Amino acid sequence: MGYYTMMAERLAIPEEGDELPLDRGTRLESEAIALYAKITGKTLTNEEVIWISDAHPSITYSPDGVASETEICEAKCLSSALHLYIYFEKDIPPEYQRQNLQAFICNEKLETLHFVCYDPRIPSLPIHYITIKREDVADQIEAHKQHQLKVLEMLEQDIVSLTF
Repeated sequence: MGYYTMMAERLAIPEEGDELPLDRGTRLESEAIALYAKITGKTLTNEEVIWISDAHPSITYSPDGVASETEICEAKCLSSALHLYIYFEKDIPPEYQRQNLQAFICNEKLETLHFVCYDPRIPSLPIHYITIKREDVADQIEAHKQHQLKVLEMLEQDIVSLTF
């Protein structure tokens, strides 16, 4: 990441203020989805919706942009260094991979997820995306689902053990 941090220091336009990364991401999400829709020609909705897995009601996901029940986008407005890392390495960090798998778990009709990266501080590359197909991550989807079910079962057992 040091390489991409140095690259970001040379390419990124500094932002003013001291906005927290989560607040920045929330603020820019709609802008990212709108730009993605514009460059791809897709019609997206970004209404607040929660998908609940049929496997367990505690397994949920909230899509950022919905093209159809089979296609969505997940928008991320990360640090400039991470934005560049994902672009050049074509690699999504593990914490976001798990979130992407969650979408497929909670919507069994979902076939395509576009992982959209947006950073207007990089004028030469404000947006890029990686497309994830269900068929390419099917084994990971099932493994992540089974892991979550196991954790939820353990959680229930521990709660019961502490309940009088």
